[in-house]
Amino acid sequence: MSEVFVCSDAQVAAESAAQFFFALGLEMIKQNGRYNVALAGGASPRRFHEQLAAFLLPPGWRWDCVHIFFSDERSVAPASLESNYHSAYKSFIAKIKIPPANVHRLQGEHPDLDQAAQDYEKTLRAHFTLSKHEIPCLDLVCLGLGIDGHTASLFPGSAALAEKQRWVVKNYAQKTRSWRLTFTLPLIKRSKNVLFLVTGKEKSEVLDLVLNAKDSSLPATQVALASRKLVWFVDKASLGAG
Repeated sequence: MSEVFVCSDAQVAAESAAQFFFALGLEMIKQNGRYNVALAGGASPRRFHEQLAAFLLPPGWRWDCVHIFFSDERSVAPASLESNYHSAYKSFIAKIKIPPANVHRLQGEHPDLDQAAQDYEKTLRAHFTLSKHEIPCLDLVCLGLGIDGHTASLFPGSAALAEKQRWVVKNYAQKTRSWRLTFTLPLIKRSKNVLFLVTGKEKSEVLDLVLNAKDSSLPATQVALASRKLVWFVDKASLGAG
């Protein structure tokens, strides 16, 4: 199931996505006693994270019931300005009262990214108390959309797209000639909800390709087609109308 919410501008899109985040989270906390969410990196998510930090919390909200994961990370130290964790921490996590143990970052600085990916899978398995063949079911995975159709750090034609078993792998970003850590398709499509936040006129061409499934080779299209429940928050500019 897919829903598309068209917002007047990038700010309203971020605000609307934040409203969805809290409404879903409150439901999950009431039902299951916790809310498991994965954040994304990039410019659009930063505005979203700022809205999360400033949001008027709904009655019954408990940050101690929220667990934050990350859908991808660059191979940098957590204090680096290029780090997705650093961006989320400065704009969001540092401003809320969440137990440090509830924030599960990817170890992008690890000298062995294969080991870092395996360690994150162990973190997920322990958190969800899974048997050998079970896959974690996150309540929400937040994603962005690159102009090349990538999402998380799943790039067109990259090796990680073909992964069928692993949940987290290292993947090479040809454009920046750097390694990343990323969620794989099996993990993303298993989540209860996937949220795409897409803004800016530079995204209009690729957004059309993904929304209308015109190019199934694009990583974002593959996520969209496989997701159980997909929610889009886009601004008019990204639809070519702004």
